Amino acid sequence: MKEQWENINIDEIEPMEVTDMEKARVKQHITKQQPKKKMGAFAKVSAAAVIFVSGLTAAGVASPALAERIPFMQNVVAFITSPLDAAKSENATALLQVSEDKGIKVMVDRAIFDGTTLTIYYAVESKEDLGDYPSFSGQPMIKGAEGSTGRNSLEKINDTTYIGVTTATPHGKQFDAVDVTWDLTMLTKGNKQEISGDWSFAFTLDAEQATTLPLQYSTQEEGVSLHLTELRQTPSVTTLYYSTAMAEELKDTYRNVTVLFTNITDDLGNVYEIEDNGASSDDEGITLLASSTLNALDKNATTLTLTPIALYAGPESGPLAKEHEMEPITIQLK
Repeated sequence: MKEQWENINIDEIEPMEVTDMEKARVKQHITKQQPKKKMGAFAKVSAAAVIFVSGLTAAGVASPALAERIPFMQNVVAFITSPLDAAKSENATALLQVSEDKGIKVMVDRAIFDGTTLTIYYAVESKEDLGDYPSFSGQPMIKGAEGSTGRNSLEKINDTTYIGVTTATPHGKQFDAVDVTWDLTMLTKGNKQEISGDWSFAFTLDAEQATTLPLQYSTQEEGVSLHLTELRQTPSVTTLYYSTAMAEELKDTYRNVTVLFTNITDDLGNVYEIEDNGASSDDEGITLLASSTLNALDKNATTLTLTPIALYAGPESGPLAKEHEMEPITIQLK
């Protein structure tokens, strides 16, 4: 691939018209590389992540057979309706990596690592209708992670085009940067028919710069101990770190107890969307280390109030055995 790039005659490349959207994307990419002005209070942050694209994938993007479709597939974020995803996508780094197999193009449009969770925005274009709810096997792998949790969604926007968001929260340690490989080997169509293939991506992202607020809040209800340990703020999101512990006497009744949060508001009346990042455990679910991500906080807010919900998993897999709403928690931000 390197030799092919070195032997390209630039004079033989035909100029092509670009859309206003493409011009804006280039401008946005260049602007992101400039130093940001300092910000006060909770949001003293620097520029977003820097991206390093492998030569193989970069060459694939430049191939005319693939690149001719990119302008159409590029507009991934226009279809994002989640406020949390929209906030992250604004600070994400453009990748424009394309991989094609079996007549199906997959394009990683942009990605961001907020220091806790990797989020990838991508598009799929096929020569055939893949059904209403197709899905790929293969979660993004992060080098050095002991494991990860995440979510994936793929939304149909017309007969042959789909817009997707996938996340991965690495566990085991804190990462200042992530080396990511994403190998998709199987696509399951909406009718459950499977298509094997090879769609592969690789890139590195630095974590967004962040400020942290240590927390020392603990509570215990219905055999569950909850400890809030840290609030981490980046330009895109706020991440709440916490741990839970299940009382010894509950071990024979429940596999584990997880805690999620709802009704998140600040003293200014802002309402925040929150997303669970999953949890890890070294003692078979008795103690869990977890995090949840919400929108970036209003810089003028002084308190954040949220309600924990304890979810008790029964001894066997299946529906939840019990749910308990705990007393609301108010965090002092300043």
